[in-house]
Amino acid sequence: MTATPISRIRKARIRESTSRNRSRALQRSSSVCWRAVTLVVGLFLFSFTPAWNESPWHGKPLAAQDTPPANQPAESEASGEETIPDAEIAMAVDGELWGAKGVNANRIDVSVERGVVTLDGTVKTILAKDRASRIAGMIKGVRSIIDRLDVQPTIRTDGEIRSDVIAALESDPATDDWEFEIAVDDAVVTLGGDADSHAQQSLATKIIKGVRGVKEIKNETDIRYEDDRSDAEIRTEIQHRLRWDARLDDEQLSVEVDNGEVTLSGIIGSRYEKTLARDDAWVSGVRSVQTDELEVQWWARDKLLRKQQGETVLSNAAISEAVRDTFQYDPRVNAFNLTAICQNGTVTLIGNVDNLKAKRAAAQNAINTTGVWRVKNYLKVRPKEARTAEQIVRDVRMALIRDPVVDRFDIEIESNDGTVYLYGSVDSYFQKAEAEDIVAKVNGVTDVANHLTVSYDQPSFRFGYDWDATRYNYNFDYAKTRQKSDREIEDDVRTQLRWSPFVDEQQVAVSVEDGLATLTGTVDSQIERSDAAENAIEGGAVQVRNRLTVK
Repeated sequence: MTATPISRIRKARIRESTSRNRSRALQRSSSVCWRAVTLVVGLFLFSFTPAWNESPWHGKPLAAQDTPPANQPAESEASGEETIPDAEIAMAVDGELWGAKGVNANRIDVSVERGVVTLDGTVKTILAKDRASRIAGMIKGVRSIIDRLDVQPTIRTDGEIRSDVIAALESDPATDDWEFEIAVDDAVVTLGGDADSHAQQSLATKIIKGVRGVKEIKNETDIRYEDDRSDAEIRTEIQHRLRWDARLDDEQLSVEVDNGEVTLSGIIGSRYEKTLARDDAWVSGVRSVQTDELEVQWWARDKLLRKQQGETVLSNAAISEAVRDTFQYDPRVNAFNLTAICQNGTVTLIGNVDNLKAKRAAAQNAINTTGVWRVKNYLKVRPKEARTAEQIVRDVRMALIRDPVVDRFDIEIESNDGTVYLYGSVDSYFQKAEAEDIVAKVNGVTDVANHLTVSYDQPSFRFGYDWDATRYNYNFDYAKTRQKSDREIEDDVRTQLRWSPFVDEQQVAVSVEDGLATLTGTVDSQIERSDAAENAIEGGAVQVRNRLTVK
């Protein structure tokens, strides 16, 4: 496959805020004057009472009876912008949890207070815990997340878990030569040793999350940088990463560095983008990253506050260099000497890697770069050493058994000339893609022919399903169904557009006939045009006719 789909996470587009005139003309009568005097005196006396400390003028949360009705937007005290009612946010999060695979919405309770989402309940894996939190973070209006989900994994002995953790790290091409200390106590894995970077440290944690039976991970590795860097160097590199990350906007972000300790401040459009910004800040030389001063406000997508993507013409050379820079931050890719050539937003990748996952990761890094809308992936997979078909099949089988998402399925495996063939059935396309991703990380695999079957129609878009939110693109696995009426599909598509922090729903008109959704209107970028089509699929459209034009 030589082209990678446009990531769902993009430079957000924002609608223009509207100020409201709250005051009404007072009648010119003496009685109004007396009422004004009475109000001032009353407020003065009220300020001496204990109730003042809990009043909205004092900056505390509004009492329940003072909040606007569920169907009416409130107004942000700090910004004067509209806020989204908590009840509506809670319903949106619940709806996305029900639509997404990989999490059991029956076991998760959602509550929201002033845009802060709390998730309570139980999940079977750390991956599901992370996924639920990520889903909530992609809902418009979510400012923060309190994750109280309790992981209750499959019961296994500490010895079994430790053996599989070691096997997972040793069999992954990106970590097979790393040296870590592994300890397991009551299903809690402690990772010790040294790491070259935060990205390396995070990748090791991610791999361990994919081991069946793991309840918690304590990453106690020490990051040891090869060179000392000045605060100015670190700050410049962080600003460069933020500027070129297509998934977020850096216009209202500030970066400060003091002795290697990074503080990000300002305003950002979504909780998900805040996670991305934090990841971007972990460059070489960084000791810690603080994001407490980085405020999430959905109205930060306002067109008056954001730069327009079309205002700056990015050269092919600059985009090519930015793509190559992203490779240096990904431990799956940075060991290879790869060439990236950009022509009018299309990036062609040339070079050799030693595993299939590295090839796919390089393409994803490229599509996450500002100015890139398409990737032609001509990277060649050339394993470090020749492996027999029997060796590859054995390692693939063990990797699938270790994984908590697909371990229970009876999957038939064949291998021929580096290509692995998968046969059998799974419950969802999420599981099908997860199985393929596992195979892509096995040494010796150069391609995957995924013949796993699912009982419902495949979505029209091919989504990425890798678990790492901060590096790779993903989306939900929605079952296409023809059981919905056109009216239901249209309503669900509008809901998806409304709650997406990446599309201005006011710019998109939707009509549905025989399951075919037609999108018309004018949007700000090619990226937003593609995201709107994805929203239509998520809303249940069988097909999408995308007639959106770009300004």
